[in-house]
Amino acid sequence: MIYWLNEITAAASLVVLALCARGFVPWILLGSARDARTWVTLMALVGPSFGFFRMAYWDIYRPLRAYLLDGQMVVGSLEGTLINSAFNLGAGITGFCGLLALYYAIPTRRRAGWNIFTAPFYPDGFRIGLWRRKGE
Repeated sequence: MIYWLNEITAAASLVVLALCARGFVPWILLGSARDARTWVTLMALVGPSFGFFRMAYWDIYRPLRAYLLDGQMVVGSLEGTLINSAFNLGAGITGFCGLLALYYAIPTRRRAGWNIFTAPFYPDGFRIGLWRRKGE
């Protein structure tokens, strides 16, 4: 079970980082080249994006591919698993901080009904199946 810890922490971190990217990309696209917010946002996305692709390949794709094709999981050392899991958690915490930044970027009077997991979709809203939440 401990060997799946790496995959579990990587998957959770990937979801949080993907939500951050969804929330911050519009800031970059709408900003001007001289806007400091654009460059800070870009900096905040570039670093974690390398971690995102590293986790997707090394911690999700490779073990899953080996398991599906060979019927065996790629097993590393216990120390390596714990170290990778710690880095995955660090990436998840970074993404969580980004989600908090997106939440607090929503004007206070419009913040009711939004939370850190829906904040990346402000003000357009989000769609899950047939259920839709519209922004104010």
